[in-house]
Amino acid sequence: MLMFLVYVKSDRYAIKTNNVLEVIPAVLLKKIPFSPHYISGILNYGGLPIPVIDLCQLLQKQDCSNCMHTRIILFKFNFSDKKSYHLGLRVEKLTETIDREASDFIDPQIHVEQAPFLDGISTDGHGTVTQMINDEKLFTALKNNLYDEAMELQL
Repeated sequence: MLMFLVYVKSDRYAIKTNNVLEVIPAVLLKKIPFSPHYISGILNYGGLPIPVIDLCQLLQKQDCSNCMHTRIILFKFNFSDKKSYHLGLRVEKLTETIDREASDFIDPQIHVEQAPFLDGISTDGHGTVTQMINDEKLFTALKNNLYDEAMELQL
């Protein structure tokens, strides 16, 4: 399965590409006052407002740098409620991909309640550790924590 490699400081993460709609350069976002620290803002994607999460803020409480390699990964999720949801993820150092099977990532035996989207780890031939970010778990965790189901917000 094809995965993007991204970094948060020196930590390396892999993100599956099967729910990816598009990867775009970091662009100016509409800031939302009083929103959680990890929300970069809202992206206007052809008239569709898409919330964008800053991965560096989410994991390290520091903004992604404004560099040429900083990108926004746009995801489209289709769930059993028959709705399509969109989410942007601002990441650093998105310059390469890897081709790995899910079975290449082993359970790290540490499960952090605040980050249920962090999945297994894998090492390459040089001893570099990569942890998988499960995009669907990330979306579910954010949707459940940020949005009132009664409002039926469609991201």
